[in-house]
Amino acid sequence: MASIFAHRGRYRAQAIDKTGKRHTKDFDRHAQAKAWASAIEVESASEHAPELGGPTQATLAQTLRHYGCKYSAAKGGAVQELGRINVYLREAGMALLRLRKTPDGQDEIVEEPAQEREQKVADGLRAYLGQRRSKSARSLAFRARLSGMRASAISKALIDDFVTTMKLDGASESQVQKEIALLKAVFNKAIARWNWVGFENPCIGVRLGGSETRFVRLTKEQIEKRIQRRIDSIQPAQIVSLKKIYVSL
Repeated sequence: MASIFAHRGRYRAQAIDKTGKRHTKDFDRHAQAKAWASAIEVESASEHAPELGGPTQATLAQTLRHYGCKYSAAKGGAVQELGRINVYLREAGMALLRLRKTPDGQDEIVEEPAQEREQKVADGLRAYLGQRRSKSARSLAFRARLSGMRASAISKALIDDFVTTMKLDGASESQVQKEIALLKAVFNKAIARWNWVGFENPCIGVRLGGSETRFVRLTKEQIEKRIQRRIDSIQPAQIVSLKKIYVSL
């Protein structure tokens, strides 16, 4: 906290900046000293202010958008993660996020209005997506509800209800796990890096079933075709190299 006091016929102001360093300066007038100290305090406070205004101000959709713009591009599964985030953004009436390459080959996140995205979807795929959305109507309605809620208002009980709703709509254990894992990661990042002090992650402790392990069984003919394709893909130079290795053995 800044302090201002009389010192040798003038006014001395002391204030601590955002790094914790104490600054001292003398002024002829008390108002000048107060204004200088206040400016340092405001700068220090803004440096530590929670991003998005904190969990009592940011909606879930805004939180997901912020997370996607800051972190998703650097991930191997960026497209899949953005797809899950976009479901919430679409329900909130916000622009969607898309991964694209910059001229120098770097990945970046850009915004795209939902209407423009819909226009790019082929008619057949649009019909298929419409059918999927109708089958998961209750889950979409729940996401719409969550999207507009302040992060601080989302409770553990509400997340439990969301899990139940997704399962009732036919979502697999794996799909539910990925959905909750995204929300959990976003909230953890907000707590660790966005200065969301006092916020408790509502996804902590949510009990989920095990992921489904999938096995693909191939027939003898399918195995032989894959082996032949692999053989056909070997370049002449590779064959020569393999012969040299064989001779040296």
